[in-house]
Amino acid sequence: MAFERALQNLVSNAEKYGEDIWVSAKDKIDEVVIIVDDNGKGLPPALFEEVFKPFYRADESRNSSTGGVGLGLPIVRDIVHAHGGEVHLEQSPKGGLRAVITLPL
Repeated sequence: MAFERALQNLVSNAEKYGEDIWVSAKDKIDEVVIIVDDNGKGLPPALFEEVFKPFYRADESRNSSTGGVGLGLPIVRDIVHAHGGEVHLEQSPKGGLRAVITLPL
């Protein structure tokens, strides 16, 4: 259930900031890679690690109308680490942000 929550957090973020979302998975020899892409505005690469800090929000406003308190991605990272994996962000070829989860098999 925890891993489902991690995926829900990533998809929810993609829905919030992008118009379209793509979710894919690749089975490699010793790992599985799950990718969530969106076509939103993305993030500057300098913030790719910052957004994993609790309560950090990349958007300027911090009011309840924009949603979120900055815990979604830290929760994702904690859950993925608990499963022995890693998660990182990068620019998506779709134009927005890409979240990549790598888990050992």
